[in-house]
Amino acid sequence: MAERGQRPICSTDPPRWLSDDAAQREAAARDCKTCPLLLACRAAGEDERAGVWGGIDRGATRTRKSTVSVDLLIQPAQTPL
Repeated sequence: MAERGQRPICSTDPPRWLSDDAAQREAAARDCKTCPLLLACRAAGEDERAGVWGGIDRGATRTRKSTVSVDLLIQPAQTPL
């Protein structure tokens, strides 16, 4: 994705995925369904207690801010030298 200059939809409006508003998070989770990073994002957010990760709403962010950056999910793999 990154090598083609594309970014996941969550990178265009990150606050929706971490909103305290349940309706915003519900809409964000629906938008995840067509993302090519759905499964990687879901795996990255497995231990998260808040926000939308891979189409799964883990609740409001008041209790904890996310620690995983969307940029980590879309960077091309680095090959060892």
